[in-house]
Amino acid sequence: MTAVARNRRELARARTRHPTARRVPDGRGPRAASLRSSALYRLLLVSALGLSLLGVVMVLSASSANAIDGGDPWAPFLRQLLWLGLGFVAMAITSRMHYRLWADRFSRLMIIVAIVMLVAVLIPGVGRNINGAQRWFGYGSYFTVQPSEFAKFAMSVWSADLLSRRQRRLDTPHDTIYPLVMS
Repeated sequence: MTAVARNRRELARARTRHPTARRVPDGRGPRAASLRSSALYRLLLVSALGLSLLGVVMVLSASSANAIDGGDPWAPFLRQLLWLGLGFVAMAITSRMHYRLWADRFSRLMIIVAIVMLVAVLIPGVGRNINGAQRWFGYGSYFTVQPSEFAKFAMSVWSADLLSRRQRRLDTPHDTIYPLVMS
């Protein structure tokens, strides 16, 4: 039996089944659309990977000056490589999540957490003072986090949520542009 005959037989069987039974994929639908856009996804993934690896190489190049002072030139490189790996794991997990989950459930919570973190870093004993600026949370010498990085991400998710909720009124600056500028 040829492949064409097999396909015809499967389609004939699919037509005789109950209407709520599982359909034979025909290349039209949300799954097919996502498969068609996978080339764009791969391009984005390869671009992000390439730029990230270029950045890691730049860190290695810049950290060679530590060897002159007797320091370990590999330590900043390895730390950057560790964070790169963690970032790609987080990217893989979040890319599988539906985007409405971020916007509907987490956007307001993320803004509140970001504001609390930005205020908490100013409390003596909570925030770390590095080079005369108290902008970090940290534990030890290897784990330091700036709450402003999380705030940037939270702000972009909140802005996208705001614009998507008010998409019918995008032509009125009072409803769209002013809240974004004020925040």
